[in-house]
Amino acid sequence: MKVIYRVIILLAIFVGTVLYFGSNMQERTFRAEVKTISMQESTLPLVALRVEGETLNLLHGYCSNLDEMLMRESITPLGNEKTLELLITENAYNIKKVNYEVFEVAAGEKVEEGSIISMKKEAAQDGAEYKIAEIELKEEYTAGQEYVVKLTLISNESKRIYFYTRIKVLAEAYLAEKLDFVEMFHRSLLDKAQAENVKKYLETEKNADETDFSKATLKNSLDFLSYGDLQPEVIYTELPTMTECTKDTASIVLGFFVKLHTGIGEEIYYVKEYYRFQYTSARTYVYNYERYMEAIFDVQNTSLAKSEFKFGVTAELDSEIMVNNDNTRIAFVRNGSLYVYTAADNTLTTAFTFAEKETDYRRDVYDKHDIKLLSIDDTGAVDFLVYGYMNRGEYEGRVAMILYTYYPANQSIEERAYFPFNTTYDILKETLGDFAYCNGQEIFYFHIYDTIYSYNLITKTLEVIAEEVYADALVYSPEQQTLVWQEKKNGKLADKVALLQLETGKSSELYAASGKVIGLLGMIDTNLILGTSPLERVETKEDGVQVVAYEKAEIVDFAGQKLKTYEKEGYYIVGAVVNENVITLERVVRDETMPYVHYEATTPDYILNQATETKPAAYISERITERMRREYYLTLPSKVKIAEIPKTAGTKNTVITEDVTVRVNEPEYFADYYLTYAYGEVTLLSKEAGKAIALADVETGSVIDSKGRVCWSRGVKTSSRELPEVEVLRDYGGDVNMVEACVKLFFAHRGMEIDVTGYQPEAELLTDWMERYLGYDVMKLTGVTLDEALYYVYCGNPMIAVNEAGFAVLVTAYDSTGFTAAVPAIGKSNKRFTQKNIEEFLGEENYYFIVVGGAL
Repeated sequence: MKVIYRVIILLAIFVGTVLYFGSNMQERTFRAEVKTISMQESTLPLVALRVEGETLNLLHGYCSNLDEMLMRESITPLGNEKTLELLITENAYNIKKVNYEVFEVAAGEKVEEGSIISMKKEAAQDGAEYKIAEIELKEEYTAGQEYVVKLTLISNESKRIYFYTRIKVLAEAYLAEKLDFVEMFHRSLLDKAQAENVKKYLETEKNADETDFSKATLKNSLDFLSYGDLQPEVIYTELPTMTECTKDTASIVLGFFVKLHTGIGEEIYYVKEYYRFQYTSARTYVYNYERYMEAIFDVQNTSLAKSEFKFGVTAELDSEIMVNNDNTRIAFVRNGSLYVYTAADNTLTTAFTFAEKETDYRRDVYDKHDIKLLSIDDTGAVDFLVYGYMNRGEYEGRVAMILYTYYPANQSIEERAYFPFNTTYDILKETLGDFAYCNGQEIFYFHIYDTIYSYNLITKTLEVIAEEVYADALVYSPEQQTLVWQEKKNGKLADKVALLQLETGKSSELYAASGKVIGLLGMIDTNLILGTSPLERVETKEDGVQVVAYEKAEIVDFAGQKLKTYEKEGYYIVGAVVNENVITLERVVRDETMPYVHYEATTPDYILNQATETKPAAYISERITERMRREYYLTLPSKVKIAEIPKTAGTKNTVITEDVTVRVNEPEYFADYYLTYAYGEVTLLSKEAGKAIALADVETGSVIDSKGRVCWSRGVKTSSRELPEVEVLRDYGGDVNMVEACVKLFFAHRGMEIDVTGYQPEAELLTDWMERYLGYDVMKLTGVTLDEALYYVYCGNPMIAVNEAGFAVLVTAYDSTGFTAAVPAIGKSNKRFTQKNIEEFLGEENYYFIVVGGAL
C-alpha cells in the first residue's frame, strides 16, 4: 500500500512541475551565431625522416584518417638494421606519444605496429628544436619490397595527427651518395663557376626551347640550365623528397625559393627540380632532369606604364580570371591565392590565401590546394571553391572542397559549404570535374566522381542530377548558363543528350530519332556538336566493348535546331576536337573483310565555323626581354588605368557556427580507376589502365589501382621470364572465337575448367566475366607497347594478345628476342614469335592485351 501512495505522490509532483514550468516557459528563437575572425596561423607539427644520418622527406600531417594504401608522396630506404628516426617539429602541439603501423603494399595487410613514448630533444640548425622518436622495426621484411608506414602523433590533449610515407629495406641503398649527387647538381647550376660539373650529363639539342625559364631539361644548353644571366640567390631550400628508390636508382624532388634582381627590382621565385638517375661507384647516369620556375605574385611589380599586373616567368597560363559586367572589378588566382582588384579605389584585395606575412617556407606555402572561380557580380562579390589540403585555419590538416563567397562591402569571406574527403589533394583534383556553378537561387552544382550533384544552400539538401557522366561527355556553356551531358550507364551509350539550365533548374533532352543513336562530341561557341547514326552501327566486339561510329556530325543549338551537317559516304566519325572556329573530325573507315567489328583510323576532316570569339576583357599577355626572356602579365580591361601601385587589403572569415558540412561518398560505379604516379604526384586518373601505363612509362613512374595496389611499375620487369606451358589439345581452326579459346587456355593454365561458351559479349565485358571466376583484377590494355604489357608475364601471369583481326595468342614466356605463346588457331602450345613475327602479328594499331594484375 505504501508503494502505491509513493507512486501517487510522485505523479502529483511531476504533473505540478510540468504545469508550473509550462505556464512560465517563454518561446525562444534560435539562430546561427555569426562571428568574423582572421585565419589562424599554421599549428600542426611537421615530421622529417632521418636514416643513417641523412635527413629527407618532410611529411605534412592530416587531421583525418586517410587510406594509407593511396599515400605515395615519398619513400624512405632503410638499411638492414631497419631503424628510422622521426624529427618532429611540434609547433603549437606537445607530442607525448607516437604510434606506428606498417602495411605490406601488395595485400594491404598490417605487418607490424608499435608505440614510442620516450623521445629526446635536439636543436635544429635553424635554431628550432626537434623531438626525436626512433623506430626500430622487428619483423622480417622482403628486400626491395614496398611497405606503407602510418605514423600517428598524439598530443598531451589526445589530439591525433596522421603522417604517411613508404619504406623499402635495402642492404645498400647508397642514400648519402644519392643525396650528395643531387646537392652537387643543384649547386653547380646555381653557380656559373661550377656549372661545368654537370656538363657531361647533358643531352643538349640544338633546337631545344630556351625562350622561357619556366622549364629546363637536359636537352637545354649549359648556359640556359645555369639560369642564363639571372644569378638567382637561394633564400630557402626544402628537404629533398625521395619518390622512387631501388638499390641503384632514385627519383628525388628538390624545391627551393630564390631571389632574382630583375629589370624592375627584386622578385621571389619558387623552383622545383626533378631528378631520376642511377648511381654506381664508377659514375652516375642521369636519366631525367626537369626544372620548373614559378614567380611569386607581388603587387609591387605592377606595370604602371601599361596598367598590367606582372605574373612573371610562369607555366600557369590557364590561370583563373573573371571580370564583372562593367569591367571595374577583376578576380584572378595566383600561387594558390585569390585576388580581387577594384578599379574605383585602385585596391587589390587578397580575398583568400594560406600564405602568412612571416612565412617559414614550410607550412603555409605547401602547394597542395587550388582555387576555382565560379562567378563575380557587379558589386565585386565572388563565389569560389578552395579544394585540396588546408594549410591553416579551422580545417587545417584536412582535405576538402569549400565553397566561399567574398563580399567586398565588408572585406570578408563567408563559408557556404564544406565538403570533406578522406583522400589526398592529388587524387581529389583528378576526381573533381572542371565544372562548378552557384546560381541566384542558392543552388550549387558540381561534378565529381563522374556524377553531377546539386546542393541547396538554403535547405541543405544534396541531390544526384546524373550518374556515370564522364568528363569527355559533359560540356558547359557560361554564355547560356547551361550544362549538357550524356550518361553512359554500365558503359553503354544512352539514346539522349540531357540539358540543364542552371539558373532556372529547367531540364530538357535531345533524343535520337527513331532507330538511331546520338552522341555528344563537344561544343563550339554556344552550339553543340552531335554525332548520329543508325542503331545497327552500334556494334559489340568479341570482348563486350561497344563500338559506335557515327555517320553524321551535326551542329545544333541548345533547342536542337540543326545549323550544319557533315556526312561523307564510307567515313564514320568517332570524335571531334575544337580549336577556335575549326572543328577537326576524327574519322574511321570500316574494314568489311575482317571477321570481327573493325574500324581503321583515316585522315581527319574539318568543319569551319563562323568565327564569333572575342578577346576577353582581361587576359594574359607576354613580353620578351633579353635578361628574363619570356614573361607574362595580366592585361586589364582597356578603360582601367593604374596610375600608382594599388593599395592592398586583406579579408576576414565570416564563420557561421551552424554545421555546413556536406558529405559526398564515392559511388560504387566510380570505384575502378587507375592512377599514374610520377615524382610523388598523381599525373593522371583514368578508367583505362592502358592510358595510365603509357603515361607512367613516359614519366618513369608507377600505376596503382583504386585500392592502392601497385599494378604496373617502370624498371621492374626483368629481361626474360618463362612460365609453364599450357597444352593446346586440338586445332581450333578459323571458325572459333580465338579470344574465347585463349581465355579457356588461360583458365587451364590456372588449373581451372571453365565453360567459356557461357560468356555473352552483349551482356557484359569479358574482363568482368573473367574476374568473377578468378577473384583478381582483369584488365584490357589498349595504347600500350608489347614491352609495357609483358610486365604482367613477369609477374607470373600468362597474357592474351589480340591483333586487329581478332586473332589471339596466349603469351607464356619472353626474352630480349621475342616471346613464346600458345596458338589455338594452329593447335600449337609453344610457338616462338621473333620481333619480326610480333610486328606482323600485332600490326600498327588496334591490338590489345588482356592481363591479370599482380602475381596470382
